[in-house]
Amino acid sequence: MISLRPARLPDEIEPLAAIDTSFITPYIYRVQHDDLTFRLIPEPVDPPRRKAFSIQDEPPDMVWDHTTVAVDGDRIVGMIAIVLSHWNRRAIVWHLYVDPAYRGQGIGRRLLEAATDYGRSQSMRCLALETSNLDYPAIQFYLRVGFTLSGFDETYYDLVDEFAIFLSRPL
Repeated sequence: MISLRPARLPDEIEPLAAIDTSFITPYIYRVQHDDLTFRLIPEPVDPPRRKAFSIQDEPPDMVWDHTTVAVDGDRIVGMIAIVLSHWNRRAIVWHLYVDPAYRGQGIGRRLLEAATDYGRSQSMRCLALETSNLDYPAIQFYLRVGFTLSGFDETYYDLVDEFAIFLSRPL
């Protein structure tokens, strides 16, 4: 049975970094511009794209305000890290990962609910996040759990063919 608990940082940074964050997708999002409007269009890619993110790419001075982990016995199989933005009362989902062997079991939803509870306890008004246009599976998940598109930035990353998509949901 998977249980949730607060992370024990900094002691658990290595187990958090060991979570397999990879994904494979047969779709990515492209932007279609029309005068003052835009649309995000899912586009098939062949072969499917594979990507992984790393929490070890964090700036050395990065501090999360709250981190919840999903554990199976002694093994950390998922995590969500939240950074609070007090000036606009946003709880920012900095990381949300579930190991591929554990996806589809509701762990991501449970981690988001833990983040929702934490955000509410801190008088935040919404959960917000940024993800890559390449992470089609994550975007579909976020849309299913009540997030809506709040913007995008084609210059956010210094990467070819990749841009940031921003989503949010009220608390």
